[in-house]
Amino acid sequence: MNILLVTAAERVSDSGLYRSQVIGLAREFAKISRSTSVLSFTPIINTDFLSKRLAYWAYIKRIVGICRSSRFILYVLFFPYSSHSQFFGKAVMLALWDNILVLKLIRTCVLRLSPDIISCRGLLASYLVCKALRRHKKCVINYDLRGNSRVEASLLHAANCRHKDRIKRLEQFVFEHCDSVTTVSQELARQCDVPSHKLHMTLIASSMPLEDRNKPLLNPHEGLTHFLTIGSISKSWYPMEEFARVLKGIHLSLPNAVNTILAPLSCHKAITDFDDYKFLRVSMLKSFSTEDQAAVLARKCLFGLLPYRQPLDQEADLIQLAATVMSTKLSDYILLGIIPIVPQWCTAAAEFVTSRQIGFVYDSSYSFAFLRDSSIFEKLKHYRSNMDFLRQEFAPFSIARNQLQHFTKYLK
Repeated sequence: MNILLVTAAERVSDSGLYRSQVIGLAREFAKISRSTSVLSFTPIINTDFLSKRLAYWAYIKRIVGICRSSRFILYVLFFPYSSHSQFFGKAVMLALWDNILVLKLIRTCVLRLSPDIISCRGLLASYLVCKALRRHKKCVINYDLRGNSRVEASLLHAANCRHKDRIKRLEQFVFEHCDSVTTVSQELARQCDVPSHKLHMTLIASSMPLEDRNKPLLNPHEGLTHFLTIGSISKSWYPMEEFARVLKGIHLSLPNAVNTILAPLSCHKAITDFDDYKFLRVSMLKSFSTEDQAAVLARKCLFGLLPYRQPLDQEADLIQLAATVMSTKLSDYILLGIIPIVPQWCTAAAEFVTSRQIGFVYDSSYSFAFLRDSSIFEKLKHYRSNMDFLRQEFAPFSIARNQLQHFTKYLK
């Protein structure tokens, strides 16, 4: 079976989401399929190009080499689209999606690779592939529903009052022409009205190593309790102010709590410059270059935080965005054997944590009274036991096999 993974307007990188959700998954597909390829449509003018200039091309070549060493091929196609509207007019950008030359380029590349399965990550990739192959469809097309209307709208530059209608029309086109839809969020599937007969639920792969099942479980009422946060802390997804509210609520419940933050070096200055940084009692602020290193740094932590920003009531798009969040952080915490604590407004994550009984949910009062519960240690043992049965499912090889079994049904 030949598999092709397609991404559009997504940063080609050996770090972050692209590394864990594209390169990592392709690496696993390469082990269990006859041939695996990744096709990424990358804008010529983007932030990487502006910051690295000529070094950007060497950077892309290095990533292509990494992929080849893992027995799959990465093709990077550059075309004049940018996710930054200051470089091109919005009218020009919208016209590009139906540009005959762009669609012919995609069709030529796909037909040359002759895949049995095409898995398109996000609406943009799915729309381009379905449109290009509408009259040349000889394979199974899977729409990997990862985005939502707000994110996809910003990428399409549809910054007017009708952008949601446009997104809906594009989604309906993709639903009509694709064979299956995979998603990690039931809430996202409900909001997008995914046809039930095409829907397949999957999980977000974590690239963290599976930690030892016999990792000791600490009682939070005895000694110091460490809370972990993995990933970027920025103005949009995980703002420092929101993180501070979470930590203050925890300190009111557990005065002895301390924190470990594993974040990119670019975030360290923003964190240490924050006014309440000392109050937050951060015992370790580190960046990591490998997942094994992250696992070692996180080993003594008991809880993992997902402090996603709280949306304002009048911002419907932010509420929708928060509701559908299923972060790679959550997957990382599960593989590391760390009890997740998630916000109530992240509906998808909160539903998962509650239904699987593996962690806790806090509300807008930032009350963490559950940490003072006299039976907390028994609950933690129960949650850890549930997590042990779940952790294998989040490993990349498990998710790759699960998706391959799903794709095989359509080939028959």
